[in-house]
Amino acid sequence: MSPDAVETRRYLLTDALDDLGDSGDPFERLAMAGYVLNAAADLLLDHHRAWAGGGKWLPRRLLEAAGARGSALLEGHLRLCRSADPTLLVDAASRILDLVGGPLREGYRRTWRGVVESTGAPVGR
Repeated sequence: MSPDAVETRRYLLTDALDDLGDSGDPFERLAMAGYVLNAAADLLLDHHRAWAGGGKWLPRRLLEAAGARGSALLEGHLRLCRSADPTLLVDAASRILDLVGGPLREGYRRTWRGVVESTGAPVGR
């Protein structure tokens, strides 16, 4: 991933972890847990320069490329799904964030670089 893409994913994962820790609703936690698993996996696999995977391939790629960290992420997700306890998932995803520069909250800003339809001129610079 490009440095900008990593930064964006760091910000989004940080935000999701904050939401996960603040939520008491089990359905919200399940929904956020899926997002956290995928976002953290993308960062971890990119950090290891490994292919990402979806579906059944995601756990296979995590275990193959990232060993203990991949396993911890999967175990945290499983624990949350079984007991609604987010602790292990938050810890595993936080350790992955630390690998790629840490949580990102304050100061994050991304300017949209779209095109104005009527003129074709770039915007957001």
